[in-house]
Amino acid sequence: MELWIPVVVVLDIVIVAVLVFLILRFRQLSMGNGSVELEAELGRLKQLASSFEAKEREVREALEKIKANQTRLDDIINRLEEAIEVLRQTHHTEDDREEVYQQARDMLRKGVPEEEVMKRLGISRSEVALLLTVEKMRKN
Repeated sequence: MELWIPVVVVLDIVIVAVLVFLILRFRQLSMGNGSVELEAELGRLKQLASSFEAKEREVREALEKIKANQTRLDDIINRLEEAIEVLRQTHHTEDDREEVYQQARDMLRKGVPEEEVMKRLGISRSEVALLLTVEKMRKN
């Protein structure tokens, strides 16, 4: 994002260098034979300055596009990070539920009443019933 600053500085330095060169060239020509050569140099200077301005505009436009793309990519990255966090939480939740179900199975095997299992582990009557059904099926 901060790439445009050095690019603009370099372009400015080049423009200043060209101007200094042309001023020195102007002095040399003014001492010599003429205004025709001076006019030609001035025309080249204008053309060069215009070329630099066009390039600077192109660089600025490209940097704006880069900034827009960077913003879009940052948004995508943020959404992906949020989705990853949700997946991590879901994964932990599923692991935790499996542990709760294992504890419920153990308690039911030890003869703890269904109501007590539901109360201690915070699971529903239908979950306890399902665990009992699965245990009966395994025994058969």
